[in-house]
Amino acid sequence: MRVLHYIPSIDRASGGVGSYLQLLAQGLGQLCELHVVTHTSDNELHIPNATIHYIPKQIKSVLKIRREFISLCQSIQLYIFHSNCCWLPLSALTTFGAKSQGLPIVYSPHGMLEPWILSRNYYTRKLPALLLYQRRAITISNQLHATADSEALNLKKLGYNKKIFVVPNCIDVEAIQIKESWHRRKKILFLSRVHPN
Repeated sequence: MRVLHYIPSIDRASGGVGSYLQLLAQGLGQLCELHVVTHTSDNELHIPNATIHYIPKQIKSVLKIRREFISLCQSIQLYIFHSNCCWLPLSALTTFGAKSQGLPIVYSPHGMLEPWILSRNYYTRKLPALLLYQRRAITISNQLHATADSEALNLKKLGYNKKIFVVPNCIDVEAIQIKESWHRRKKILFLSRVHPN
């Protein structure tokens, strides 16, 4: 089986989705022929067990990007396309290209369709994106991948696509070091998405 994941960036500064794909590839790349299509960056994460492909990222080159992406899909002879992103036109463009090739599509919004994100800049950014490409990309997907039950519930409420399954983000348990002593100190650990109001 040959699987292609699209991710906008695998740069070390790109955040959680790049790290998610890095961990996913460790296992998935042993079960199938894994390919990742992305855009070049300066400080890339190492994605194990996968072949990395690059396409242009300038939206003004939309026809060139579409041609290159479809050519890539055909040369790999894919079984499944998996998109990991929302709100960027190229995420939708790759989804439309995969659909034009008759490929099954899995779409992972990674929390980017949660109500609080949708409400941010709704009329200036989210609504135009929904009308132009984002809603259609979600609608034409064969499956939506939610990382938690709460995300699945919010995706169902949106009503764009009811075919949702939940697979939590993976954790590399072998990389976790058990603390040997627990001395109280005046430190607070906050683990979450940091985003301005």
